[in-house]
Amino acid sequence: MRTRIAAMTATPLLTLALATSVFAATTLLAPAAMAANTTTITFNVVGCDGCTIQPAQWLKGKSGAPYEGKTVTVVNGVATATVPTSKTKGMSFNFTAPWAVNQNALQNIVIQYKGVPAGTQPTRAEALDSTKASGCWAGAKSGNVTIQINVGRVTMEGFPASVGKGPYPLVYVVPPIASQKVFQPTYKGTIGNQQGALPCEAS
Repeated sequence: MRTRIAAMTATPLLTLALATSVFAATTLLAPAAMAANTTTITFNVVGCDGCTIQPAQWLKGKSGAPYEGKTVTVVNGVATATVPTSKTKGMSFNFTAPWAVNQNALQNIVIQYKGVPAGTQPTRAEALDSTKASGCWAGAKSGNVTIQINVGRVTMEGFPASVGKGPYPLVYVVPPIASQKVFQPTYKGTIGNQQGALPCEAS
């Protein structure tokens, strides 16, 4: 009788132990699987502590609202964002500066000025003289990415006109990283959007 009772007691205990092990393994694997599908972007930003960056993706021909990642703030020259790797192709980066004069659009970081090859650092003069630029990133396959960003200042008319003139960021990647060849008209070396993200390519 004792043997039978012991066996009956052991069976649910064994079942509970197995269930606990499966739950623990699932709990441990879930974050790892999620991490494997994300990319961490470290932005090294010169000249703009307190500025913010928001990863976003809006693909041409796709319906629905743009993907909008978490907005991160530059502290001591660094901001870090973690995004789904699948969203990096055709990703753009919305940018704000606390000292910028108000505009009727979101500003975007320039990934590449037309005519300046990837890997070649543009000068301020080249940025200002440009007529077109791409803010669409070619994307990442996985892992960690570091993007160097330079922030200068230009003078812009504010919106509405009653705001008057004020400083506005001249912000671009240095040196340029791989971009999609989706070029937007520039004004004083800057680009922007009114949809929440730049229209970029799915492939």
